[in-house]
Amino acid sequence: MKMKKIKTIKELQAEKKRIRQNQAMLENKVALNWKELKESLRPGNIARDAVAGMLNKTSSGINNAGFVKNILSNGIAILAGKLVDKAAKRFSKS
Repeated sequence: MKMKKIKTIKELQAEKKRIRQNQAMLENKVALNWKELKESLRPGNIARDAVAGMLNKTSSGINNAGFVKNILSNGIAILAGKLVDKAAKRFSKS
């Protein structure tokens, strides 16, 4: 990438502003990606995704597979959440 020459203070200030705006945009993208990653790694979400993956492979012959899949996914997510809560309480007492 060829850089243009900056000839005046105004051009320098404009370029600094453009760079700061680009930096802020990139930092926001990183923060959003980090937030999405943390959310996807929560135990309840991992369990739900695992069950959904298993059901997708085995649900071809089941009637109302979407209904069954939702019930199982939600049940496992609730159980995983309760297990995490119990573990957190135990660790906080120690």
